[in-house]
Amino acid sequence: MILLGDGGMGKTVSLIHFWKTLLESNSKNGGETIPLFITLLEYNSVTEDEYANFIAKRIAWHYLGLKEDRGDTINLLWDVFKIAPPNGLPNILLLLD
Repeated sequence: MILLGDGGMGKTVSLIHFWKTLLESNSKNGGETIPLFITLLEYNSVTEDEYANFIAKRIAWHYLGLKEDRGDTINLLWDVFKIAPPNGLPNILLLLD
């Protein structure tokens, strides 16, 4: 899903609301899809050297508390992304703003 619109139209607010709704639904229903919210504004604030694996690094930082670059964790995250879920639902839902 892609939300398009001019600045101030509520795209970010809608995405955050959707993220919170998924988290609440998972806690109530034992859902298996993990919603991850990453703001791409951070992409503009990193050096060119940090562009590689940006998404995986941000997930490690924001959700796993890893501030330093740990290649083993990044590789593990990419492996998780590649797993095909048996029920047809995604394991991870990546919400990029």
